[in-house]
Amino acid sequence: MRANKFGEFSGDHDDEDPAAYVINEVRQFLDMAEVAATKGDWSKAKQALVEARLSIEDLVGSEQ
Repeated sequence: MRANKFGEFSGDHDDEDPAAYVINEVRQFLDMAEVAATKGDWSKAKQALVEARLSIEDLVGSEQ
């Protein structure tokens, strides 16, 4: 358990909201895409964007 800024203890780290985990994962993929694009590696940038999209679709579903 970790204390938050109010001095209260939060739950275990493993009990995180699945949406928060996916959002963090998507941010990491977007960061990877930005770095790859900056370096001119467009295939790696595209792959990172695809992974971000798939993570979002897993969370909210995909429209058909």
